[in-house]
Amino acid sequence: MKRRQIWAALCSTFESSIPGSDKADDSSLGFYEDKVSDAIEQLLAEDATGWVVFLRKGDVPGNRSMDVFPIRIGSRSPNYSTDNEAAKFTVSFSITEKPTQYAETPAADTPPPKFDK
Repeated sequence: MKRRQIWAALCSTFESSIPGSDKADDSSLGFYEDKVSDAIEQLLAEDATGWVVFLRKGDVPGNRSMDVFPIRIGSRSPNYSTDNEAAKFTVSFSITEKPTQYAETPAADTPPPKFDK
C-alpha cells in the first residue's frame, strides 16, 4: 500500500470485513404424525444418513434452484401439546459436508445426479 492509501484507511470510519469460513449449524425439520404409516419415521431413524433437497422454484427441470444438503440424523422427538392440534414430531440433523447449491433440477426421467463431496 502506498502512504496515501494507508493514511486514507486510518482516517476512515468504514470498517471493512473479509469472508469467513463456511459453517452449517445443526438443523431440524418438523412433520405431522401419520395415523396409518410410519414410512417417514423409518427413513429418518437416528444415525441415518442421506440428503435434504430443496427445490426453491419448484420441480421445474432445467432451472438452477436445487440445493442438496448431505445430512446425518441426530434425533427424532415427538412434540407434545395439550392444545387441540395434530400430533407432530421434530427431526434434528447435522449437515455433514458442504452443500451443493444452485444445482440444475433434473427431469423426472433422468438418473439421479452426482453431487460434489
